[in-house]
Amino acid sequence: MLKQLSEIFSRSNNASVQSPDVFYRQIVDAETGVIIEANSYIFQLFGYEEFVGKKIWEIDLLNNIIPNMEAFEGLRTNRTTRYENLPLQTKDGLLIKVTFISNVYEAGEKRIVQCNIREFTQGKAISEALKSQNVLLENAQKTMIKMIEDLDQAKKEIEREKVKGDALVLSIGDGVVATDQYGRITVVNSAARRMLGWSFQEVYGKPLVETLELEDSEGKPLLVDVNSSFTSEVFCIRKDKTKLPIAINIKAITWSDKGIGVVITFRDITQEKEIDRIKSEFISIATHQLKTPIAGMRWSLQLLDIPEEKLSDQQKTHLKNVTNFVEVLGSTVNDMLNVSRIELGTQNIDLQDINLLEYIYKFLEEIKPYVETSKRTITLTGIENARVALSTDIKLLHGIFQNLISNAVEYSDPGTEVVVDVLKEENFLKISISNIGEVISEAARPHMFEKFYRAAEAKKVKEGGTGMGLYIVKLFVEKLGGRVGFESEDHKTVFWFTLPLNH
Repeated sequence: MLKQLSEIFSRSNNASVQSPDVFYRQIVDAETGVIIEANSYIFQLFGYEEFVGKKIWEIDLLNNIIPNMEAFEGLRTNRTTRYENLPLQTKDGLLIKVTFISNVYEAGEKRIVQCNIREFTQGKAISEALKSQNVLLENAQKTMIKMIEDLDQAKKEIEREKVKGDALVLSIGDGVVATDQYGRITVVNSAARRMLGWSFQEVYGKPLVETLELEDSEGKPLLVDVNSSFTSEVFCIRKDKTKLPIAINIKAITWSDKGIGVVITFRDITQEKEIDRIKSEFISIATHQLKTPIAGMRWSLQLLDIPEEKLSDQQKTHLKNVTNFVEVLGSTVNDMLNVSRIELGTQNIDLQDINLLEYIYKFLEEIKPYVETSKRTITLTGIENARVALSTDIKLLHGIFQNLISNAVEYSDPGTEVVVDVLKEENFLKISISNIGEVISEAARPHMFEKFYRAAEAKKVKEGGTGMGLYIVKLFVEKLGGRVGFESEDHKTVFWFTLPLNH
């Protein structure tokens, strides 16, 4: 029995140590009113040591709480008794206001009364602190509720914008296809379904690379890279295996430098292709018809054969200008005719085996007077790489070199050097023509290979010009199975093209 009481008191005392507001605690026999145990706080607070073994109403300190046996009877009958702001006098005569709490417990077959005394001033401070904490908690709760409401409102706003965005995507005339980060199709609008011939159920969740089949103008498959972006005119293979010409834009979507999907937009350009075909046919017919009168003018000029000494200076100038004009016009007509043939698909490739180095030397010798007159020099590098046999179309190759080298000379600074370089890379040759001069502006770069386009920098140097040169180069290079491009920085511009070693 005493062991049980001791354990109860020990647990209570340990709690006291952890709770600094408890100053006095004692355990009383509920039957006899005898104090069984008291903790050390009573000595620190009240200065009394004579507690254990005495009846609780015999302690002077507690006379105003339990003055007699009858008062104790009421204390032990109630399970819990509490007094607030109760004055108690210490052994030194100091009056302290306390909170008195008693609780009745069962300890085996015996009942005990545990009495707790807390100094009121400290209890009040704790109470005030708790109130302050409650205020903080209430404010935190209000803030949390406000944040939740704001988040809920933001979520609703996002959902509204998503609905509007979905409606826009579904209603626009261009085809739209989107994927997740794994390249699986998640969005296919009605325009895309109509153009491709697929239903939403047939393509949803399928890998994009297995669903959207693309080909270039020569029927070569194009693989969609979900990690990059590009814009082009291609053919897509419909469900019924027919080909549809489309202008396509593929944009990789990133978030925190990570790919999260791809958005593809495309439109049917069948009508545009047909219009281009009609224009190309017209140009082909017109240029073909122009060849005869131009040839006649050239022949007539040759037949004149007037000795120079019989011509005045003014007549010489006029004759020279007319001759140059006829030559330029003839060259332009030939270029236009070649372009229209390639665009119509009627240009035949006449492959011949050549030694590239010998061809380049011969070409440079032909244009040497033009280069020297322009007060530039021209140099060939990568000579060993050029010592290769190449199967190519001489006329197309000549058109490529003619346009790129004449441009390099014309748009370079006087007295500078134009460099032709040949580099061998795996199964193709890369031929570069570089010059020193004004760089190509950022605004002009995306349009350099477009038909009839002339950059502002080019117009400063030369007023005339058809804007067909680089467009012809691109058509000719691609017809020969190569690629074309350029870099322009630090007062240096390099145009390059590739040719396959095994055509």
